[in-house]
Amino acid sequence: MSKNKKGKTVVKPIEVPPELQDKVNSVKNRMLFLSPSILSGEERECRKDDFESLANSNIGVGGFGKVYKVRHKVSKNVYAIKVINKKKILEHDLVE
Repeated sequence: MSKNKKGKTVVKPIEVPPELQDKVNSVKNRMLFLSPSILSGEERECRKDDFESLANSNIGVGGFGKVYKVRHKVSKNVYAIKVINKKKILEHDLVE
């Protein structure tokens, strides 16, 4: 990130080196660096079913989604998860 002449923060997209192009998720357009335990098959990636809600409603609202307080069913750790409305992201043309 850098600042423009007006002092506003400008976010520049990251250029992916050619040797890492196969690591880019074409659907989400982001770099994927999976943990060694996931790559080796010892664990799987987290899913929404791995968590249980701790509140009857959301604990926060943003421009594109809501934040919920959840507990990981196995580890019992408490997290805040933001659920983003994909339709709103696409409507505002925020996908490259």
